[in-house]
Amino acid sequence: MCLVRACDRVIVYANPKFEQLFGYAPGELNGKPVSLINYGDAHIQPETQTNQIVERILEVGEWTYQVHNVKKDGTPFWCEATASTFEHPEYGRVLVAVQQDITARKEAEEQLQSLSNRLSLALESGAIGTWEWDILKDVHYWDDRMCALYGIQECTLQEQAWFESLHPDDRAATEAALQAALAGKTEFSTEFRIYRRDGRIRFLKAAALVQRNAQGRPDRMVGITYDITDLKQTQESLQTSLKEKDVLLQEIHHRVKNNLQIVYSLLRLQRRKLSDPQASICLLESQNRIESIGLIHEKLYRSGNLAKINFAEYIPSLVTNLFSSYDVSSDQIGLTTEIEAISLDIDRAIPCGLIINELVSNSLKYAFPGKSSGKIYVKLYTKSEPGQIVLVVGDDGVGISSGIDFNQLKTLGLQLVHDLAAQLKGTIHAAVTAGTEFQIMFPRGAC
Repeated sequence: MCLVRACDRVIVYANPKFEQLFGYAPGELNGKPVSLINYGDAHIQPETQTNQIVERILEVGEWTYQVHNVKKDGTPFWCEATASTFEHPEYGRVLVAVQQDITARKEAEEQLQSLSNRLSLALESGAIGTWEWDILKDVHYWDDRMCALYGIQECTLQEQAWFESLHPDDRAATEAALQAALAGKTEFSTEFRIYRRDGRIRFLKAAALVQRNAQGRPDRMVGITYDITDLKQTQESLQTSLKEKDVLLQEIHHRVKNNLQIVYSLLRLQRRKLSDPQASICLLESQNRIESIGLIHEKLYRSGNLAKINFAEYIPSLVTNLFSSYDVSSDQIGLTTEIEAISLDIDRAIPCGLIINELVSNSLKYAFPGKSSGKIYVKLYTKSEPGQIVLVVGDDGVGISSGIDFNQLKTLGLQLVHDLAAQLKGTIHAAVTAGTEFQIMFPRGAC
């Protein structure tokens, strides 16, 4: 507390706490102008600030205000002061002022104001409306951006008025989300359509927090809402484009399959007219290769996934066709398959299918001369090393010559197997023990 003579703005008394607040020794402030403790800068001089404060106090008699002060060591700080006047027997009219340091509070207020300004800028730039629902009074309070979203002028309205603005098809889901939030089961976050006052339909996204009283009952919701109509329209456009693309891909696979079937039929007709057995076998092998490719397009056409083919479904169909093509009964030559649910895209499915076609065909043609029984097996699985797929085709037939040099191959079938394995960026290994086994390993991400 201090006393300041009104006529000349001189401090006539300062108590110890006041002196400590400003960093002065006992009695050091007595006789000093009060402007000594007022902060000044380029915008306002200390004397000017002092005169403004004194004149205001003399005018109203008592005043509480905030003042920017300065300590003896030059440190500026903020105080909240309450001052009044009275007649002193010795000094005449004096001002008595009590001051309290509020620097920390002032800094917190400035930080809060800065955050508020930044939030306001973010909300403004994002066209995000803010709202508050007083549940007990059943009244909504909206800011100007919320009113603009709904195309209305009044920013205070009843809950029912807001609910009636919802699209009829979205009311039940929105009400369910609202009740779940009020019950504390989940946070309120939902999308819905509204009818604006001008009749236009807009998609909005809303999110809110529920505030509860001491008994845990909800009494207020505070939230934000923003327009997602453009996003929804973009999503719908993309969905339409994707559906059109799927239809187009289905049609392409269907036509490719049909065209391959025509080629297959032409080769079959041509083969029936041949008298040369060797030429007939060559055409049959070509037919089987075409059929293995056509089967991939047929599986893609009939499946829900136009990008990849499930080999657990493809391989049994392919091998069954080969048995039929070579007129081999499954009672005579048994077939064993161990196929994991591995899906390959068309760039890998075709070479992989052709490899299986060639190796199974070789087994059917050459592995069991003069034998009444035998076994062919096909395996496809993921190797322990990440991203590696292993294809195994083998039989328990007579076997082929050991030490195959894949760089010196003379048969078209094995040349194709070697080239197709390279196309898959894979490696090929042949083992001749009790029959013949080929193992091709290739990366899942090849091609």
